[in-house]
Amino acid sequence: ACASFGNGVAALVANGKQKFAILDEHWTAVTSLSSTLSNTGGNRTISAIEIAIKKLLDLKSEQMEESPLIIEARRVVKAIKAANAVFESSRAARAFLTKDATPIPTLKASVKKIHETMNAAQAVQIGAVEIENACREGAEVIAAVDQVIAARAVATHDKSLEAYPKLRTAADFVSRGLSNTSEKRVALDRRLKHQSVPLHRSLTAVSDALENEAKVCHRDILAFCGDIYMSYPEAMAADLLKRGFTSLRIDKEDDIHCLRDEIYLQLCKQLTDNPSGTSRYRCWRLLRLVSLTFAPSNMLKPLLESFAEDVIAVAAKGATNEVHALTAKSFLEILRSCKILYSTPPQADEIHALCFGIDTATESIRVEEAPSYQRLRRASINRKAAKLNDVAANLVGVELPDLMPVELQDVLKGETKDDEAVEAAYEQFEIMQHAAENKKRFLDLVEKAATALLAENGASETLAIDLEAQLSVLQTAKIPGLEVTCIIEAEELIARIYDQLDLIDSLLDAIQANSVSDLKAALSRAHDMDDARHLSLVKQAQTKLESLSSSSSSSSFFYRLFSPSTNKNN
Repeated sequence: ACASFGNGVAALVANGKQKFAILDEHWTAVTSLSSTLSNTGGNRTISAIEIAIKKLLDLKSEQMEESPLIIEARRVVKAIKAANAVFESSRAARAFLTKDATPIPTLKASVKKIHETMNAAQAVQIGAVEIENACREGAEVIAAVDQVIAARAVATHDKSLEAYPKLRTAADFVSRGLSNTSEKRVALDRRLKHQSVPLHRSLTAVSDALENEAKVCHRDILAFCGDIYMSYPEAMAADLLKRGFTSLRIDKEDDIHCLRDEIYLQLCKQLTDNPSGTSRYRCWRLLRLVSLTFAPSNMLKPLLESFAEDVIAVAAKGATNEVHALTAKSFLEILRSCKILYSTPPQADEIHALCFGIDTATESIRVEEAPSYQRLRRASINRKAAKLNDVAANLVGVELPDLMPVELQDVLKGETKDDEAVEAAYEQFEIMQHAAENKKRFLDLVEKAATALLAENGASETLAIDLEAQLSVLQTAKIPGLEVTCIIEAEELIARIYDQLDLIDSLLDAIQANSVSDLKAALSRAHDMDDARHLSLVKQAQTKLESLSSSSSSSSFFYRLFSPSTNKNN
């Protein structure tokens, strides 16, 4: 019995020692991994962490894969990999800087790569010292590249907006947010030109945090300028000024001017090739107000000065509106004075008076002090009342339409003249004026589309997209007096243009492929389309088919099908 008891005790001791050894091994592995993770001096490596993880997992302890320590270790590995990607893209950009002949698009592409890797690193959402160091390095390299691009622009005397270092490259601009080739082509064509629909992405290479902010800013500009309908456009302008004014607080130090420069560039974009005089006028006034609220970056400032100087020079030749030139001159003076008037962004109820309260033709800008809001509001109401009086004088003896808002009818009939009534009536007058402009633009596009469909080269994709966008604006704004038949006609024209474009693509593919069967199929389809027979490309396809055809019968068949001089008996 004693011997048996002794053997039992010995077995327990041996088992205890074994378990203690396993526990000790566990403890050693855990300590090793914890020590590796806590080495935040920048010396911890992916290989060291992965080795420590493997040692711990090899012990096959239960639920070790789910342990917080393993999860944290793997997050650190992911963070280090992301940081290494930032360092690698930064090193590549620095290598380009050492070569004087590196093209500007290549430098911009390297900056884009750094932005992408930095965004990916920050998305890891872990306070890793490696990520902080990598992002700091990336920001330094981006600043260095921007300086080189700006210096080259100065050396080559390039002061166009295209020379702005942070402007997205063409490939980057259309790489996201567009669904097909047609939309990409139109977006590239209008990248720095007026468009009446909101931007699909920012013009400048901003961080992900500012991407949506930039798109909202463009919507605000469109709404204030009248390109899209909003019942209170001054509120949209106030929102724009607030976003630009407070942009210092919403992103990193290296992005301080990004949103502000984005706003300036968007305003210049809307002023370029803008077919609407009202939209251009309101945009110039908004640009001037923006310049009094916050300044652009030093990189963008000379380009904006050049933009304004070009407008003034064109006006001197009599090729542009003098009012726009006066506002451009005022904007240029404000830029050069480097003085900001407003310590806080103007509110919505101040916007109209600050933008339109002074007669533009006789305006003299005093940058030293802001004009009194009460004086500006009085001037604004007087201007509105004078305009409404002119409208009323032109409508003497004319019965006012039932669709005209009551507020506007009361003022035009002289039944009320108090300030609040005048402002309410003028707001309704502007809404009706904007609706009339939109209706005219829409009808012009309908007529242009119908004519283009019958041209030798057919209608363009740009025309279809413009008509589609204008139709969307009209349907959203519910323009009074627009007949349903016009909307139906526009929808049919859009469908016919896209059918014609699809046929043109088929004909081009068939001609390039030298395929008899494809040519026959495309020409047969063209024969069934009223918008295709006059196309010059159909004649080219017929000629190509005749040269490829080995059978004279098939050739003569298609010749008879499309020849304008076909014998009726045949």
